Amino acid sequence: MRLKTAFILLSLTLLSQVAVANDNIIGGSIGYGAQNFKLKYDANDGDTVPFDVYYRHMLSDYMGVEAGYTRSSDGILSDFASILSTAYVSSYGGPRLSLYGQYPLSHGNALYAKVGVAYHDVAYTVKDVKHHESKVGGDLQVGWEKRFHNGMGINVGYQFAHSSILTMNNLYVGTSYRF
Repeated sequence: MRLKTAFILLSLTLLSQVAVANDNIIGGSIGYGAQNFKLKYDANDGDTVPFDVYYRHMLSDYMGVEAGYTRSSDGILSDFASILSTAYVSSYGGPRLSLYGQYPLSHGNALYAKVGVAYHDVAYTVKDVKHHESKVGGDLQVGWEKRFHNGMGINVGYQFAHSSILTMNNLYVGTSYRF
């Protein structure tokens, strides 16, 4: 019983320290952009509707480490392009790990950049045969963020991701919460 009580008190103490530190941020964004696939059996270009979710731990006021997951579905133009292509890309996405840095403009306003690596996983179909390819590539994001006093934030940004099978150029709008 005493061990369980001690464990609970220790857990609450550690959690309260994390909450007081205000160094953690969770967020998500949705966007629109262009994709270019260079797959084993075909090449495919088109538009995309990506979303991104992430957790960031701030190491200082202006630097942090971020782990995220990006997923995307085809846009309207990609559906039309798939008629002309032999490959139909059904989905792509994967985890990413980035270093985050920001440059404050004024209280609550900042420019930011994320530089990291991403695992790109692509599932596609060629002549009714399903294929799957994955590669590690680079990920770069830049943007503007507004953080409010209650911890909520909004952001707009640009993402460039590249690997040997995929190139993405996306514009994002998102929200986050700092705790």
